[in-house]
Amino acid sequence: MSLCVIVRSNEHVWVGADTALSTSVKGVKYRCRNDTREKVFPFKDDIIFCSGLVYVSDLVKEKILGMKTLDVNAVQSYIRDVVKSLPKEYENDETGIIICKSNGEVFSLVQESDFEIIEYKLPSSEEIMQVITGGYKREEANELAKEAIFKEKNSIINVFGKVYGDLSSEIIGGRLVLYHIDILKNSTEKYLFEIKEPNKDNYRYYSYDNTTKTAVFRGSVYANDFHFNSGGSVKTLLDQNSQKINHDFLELKGLNINNRFMVDSEGRVTITDGSISFNSLPSNVARLSDIPPAYTPPNYIKSSYIDMTKILSPIIGAGAFYGAKYYNLTNAPSATVNPTGDMYMEMYGVGSYKGWRVQNESGGGWFGTVLDAYVSGASARLNLGGQEFLRYDPITSPTKVWAIGSWDFQHATVYNLNIDTTATWA
Repeated sequence: MSLCVIVRSNEHVWVGADTALSTSVKGVKYRCRNDTREKVFPFKDDIIFCSGLVYVSDLVKEKILGMKTLDVNAVQSYIRDVVKSLPKEYENDETGIIICKSNGEVFSLVQESDFEIIEYKLPSSEEIMQVITGGYKREEANELAKEAIFKEKNSIINVFGKVYGDLSSEIIGGRLVLYHIDILKNSTEKYLFEIKEPNKDNYRYYSYDNTTKTAVFRGSVYANDFHFNSGGSVKTLLDQNSQKINHDFLELKGLNINNRFMVDSEGRVTITDGSISFNSLPSNVARLSDIPPAYTPPNYIKSSYIDMTKILSPIIGAGAFYGAKYYNLTNAPSATVNPTGDMYMEMYGVGSYKGWRVQNESGGGWFGTVLDAYVSGASARLNLGGQEFLRYDPITSPTKVWAIGSWDFQHATVYNLNIDTTATWA
C-alpha cells in the first residue's frame, strides 16, 4: 500500500505518491529496505496511481501501457478479472487505482467497492483548490492537505511535504514522486523529493543478510511474489508460462542444475561428468558392457558433443549406420571397424599408402591379414593373407593388371586365356 494525494484547480493538477515498499508478517507491517518503487506513472499525458499487491500493480501498469488510448472501463474490467483470480486470502486486500486525465478529470477505482468507477468533477470557478486522496490513510491525508492549504496557506510543495512527513510510517515514505499537469498548456512535469520521516529509525524493517545476499527459510514460505535481482517477477514468469507448465513443459532463458546439467540462452545443452539414462528399455538393447573391454577411446575426443548436424563422442554404439561417406578426422594412421567381434576392417593411411584391410583376431592378438587393398601413388595393390597377388599401374601399363605370386587354377575353368610367354607355369 501507498498514499496518493491530488491537489487541483481549474488550471493545474498536482499528483503525488510515495515509493515505500512494505510487507506484512502475521499482521505486523514491515518496511522493505528497497523503498524506491514508484507507484505513480505517466501514460502519454495522463497520470495513473496504483496501490496494493506489487504483482497486481505490475499487471495493471503493463495493461495500461499496452493500450492505444486510456479506457477507464477497460481498466475496470481487467482489474476485476485479476482480483477474482487471486487466492482467497487476498479477497479483502486494498487494491486501488486513480486515473488523472490531462484535462484534469479524475477517476477512482477501489477494491472495497468492487472497483466501481467514481468520477471527480473539476472544481467550480468558486472553488480555489480541491483535494482528492487514495490509498493508505487517505482520510487523514485529506484532512491534513486541506488544513495545510486553507488554514496554513502553505505552498503546494510544502502541502505535500507536510502530509507525507506527518503520515510517514512503515507503509508511507521513501521518496515523493510528484507530477504537475498544466491543463491550459497541456503539459506534464515530474519532480522527485525525499520525504522527511522523523520516526524512520524506529521502523520495523524486513531485511536479509546484505553481505551474502542470502536468506534461509525453514518450513513453508508464503509471499505475494518473489523477484529476481534484475527486478523480474517469479509469479509473472509462472503466469506467463502457465499454459506451458500445464502442458508438461516450461520455457526458460537458461537452466543450471548443480553445474552438471546446463542449458544456455541459445539452447545449447551441456552435461558435465554425467550421462542421460532412459528407463523401461527393452532387454535386448545394447549397453556399454557390449563394448570390447580392450577398447581405448581416441584421445582427441574428451567428451560428447551433439548439435543439429554433428555427433562427437569417444564411443558410439548403434545397431546400424547409414551414410554416404566415412572420414577419419584425426592424424592417426588408421581407423578400425569391428563388425563381428573377431573380424576387423581397418582403413589406414601411412605416407603415400592409403588402403583398406580385413584382419582376423584370436585370443586377443592379431594373427593374419585376410585382405589388404591399398594404393601407393598412382598404383594399386591387392594382398591376400599378407601376400601380394594383384597389381595395377595406370601410368606404365594402363590396360594391364599383373598377377603376382602363385595362382592355382585346379578348381577353376578358364576361358579365353591369352598366355604371355613371360609367365612361369608349374
